[in-house]
Amino acid sequence: MPQRASIEQYVFGTTSLISNRMAAAIDIELSGITYKQWFFLMMIDRMESLEKSVHDVAQFIGTTRQNARKIIEQLEDKGYVETSVSRFDARALNVKITRKGKNCMRKHAPSVADATARLFSDISDAELQSLALTLGKLVTTLTAEDAERG
Repeated sequence: MPQRASIEQYVFGTTSLISNRMAAAIDIELSGITYKQWFFLMMIDRMESLEKSVHDVAQFIGTTRQNARKIIEQLEDKGYVETSVSRFDARALNVKITRKGKNCMRKHAPSVADATARLFSDISDAELQSLALTLGKLVTTLTAEDAERG
């Protein structure tokens, strides 16, 4: 196997491994919510549109509509989001963060920030900047491929 292909496979696998371990590390810091649910809340909060459909959330996060719907249902069961039929498209289900969801994000933000800082404590500023740029390129490539698939 050529050297580059071997490195690409290593990076692909390691990225998945890191993602799982980072989620587990953050799960320890959270109460009443999982990291994946927390991530969805944060991403929904960062979306700029006034109406945020399940489909829009899935596209923004880069997951399937079915996966987004499952997580949103879990968040809704906990009272962190509410859903309603779109005013513009009766087929679309919109998502809105509740006051309880905002309070949850605010409550856990310091512990998540501390855990994140611990995870990156052995990485220099220059290494972190390089990693961020590289990951940004990868996200751009993946986003372009998603757009081509339709």
